[in-house]
Amino acid sequence: MIFILAYFLSEKRLDKRGKIDGISLIAILLGLIVTIFISTYTNIRVIQADIAFKLADPFTGGTQWPVAIQIYKRANTLAPIEDYYYLFLGRAYLEYAKLITDQEEQESLIFQAENDLKRAQTINPLNTDHTANLARLNNLWSTYAIDQDEKLAKARASSEYFSKAVILSPKNARLWGEWALLYLNVLEQPEEAREKLLRAQKIDPNYHWTYALTGEMYSQFAHNSSDSAAKENYYRQAIEAYKRAIELPTPGDALAKYNYSLALGATYINLNMLPDAIAAYRQAIELAPTTLAIWRVEESIGILYSKLGDINNATSYITSAIESAPEDQKDRLQSILNQLQPN
Repeated sequence: MIFILAYFLSEKRLDKRGKIDGISLIAILLGLIVTIFISTYTNIRVIQADIAFKLADPFTGGTQWPVAIQIYKRANTLAPIEDYYYLFLGRAYLEYAKLITDQEEQESLIFQAENDLKRAQTINPLNTDHTANLARLNNLWSTYAIDQDEKLAKARASSEYFSKAVILSPKNARLWGEWALLYLNVLEQPEEAREKLLRAQKIDPNYHWTYALTGEMYSQFAHNSSDSAAKENYYRQAIEAYKRAIELPTPGDALAKYNYSLALGATYINLNMLPDAIAAYRQAIELAPTTLAIWRVEESIGILYSKLGDINNATSYITSAIESAPEDQKDRLQSILNQLQPN
């Protein structure tokens, strides 16, 4: 606009009286309109899109995802070339799909999520998040598929996206871990999973989740093994992995160590190491966030104490579980407590 004004207000564009001629005035007005139009689409609408995007945040949870979806759609309408908004719209469709029981509607939502994530990837193909989210989407899609061939096709598509994601971010231990989990739980290729977990450990030897996945892997190995010696060896390797996961810091994830302690306790039970299992479950209670109901853990500890013949501790933990358990569980727990009491 400044350059347009400078040109049409120059001496050669003014008449003898020093006034602007009609053509120059029209050009200035048109320039003003064009400037306002361009400013609106390159600046103001982007700001409006960001405001709309932030308004969606309170609705990203529970059953409010349809509201968030509409707001994200508005953000995309205001800024159609911002990949970030497509990323969150795709996520909203995906999270809402998890709450839907109707298979046809669920598939429609996942399909829409895929379209939005692909759109985000097209806009910014070097952003690893877009490729990784497409991998996660297909992984989830494979778990919903009823047809075995479709399930396998989605799992392979997920693996293909993970392979592209780790090319974009080869030092991302999280991606290697998620890829390993796909091979472990869906594609059922444990050796591939082991290779990727070892790669993740080399990339970041202090990432707790990698060791938790390693513990899960060895637990599955043990569960599938028919050799008693091999089974025991796998469980012991799982124990070491879970212990390592608990030792490492878990910034921003208060539930992590709690869950790892529960997994460790379950592994001890598989080896019939009941005192160690009790210690792991008690550690889980200590690590649990204050908002978390721990009555199930207390019940498990009480039952383990009863198996060891320690009725006093068993009674104490079952009683504590009854106090904090929901109403529909109290009678069942009371029945367990009654069995512990001497006649």
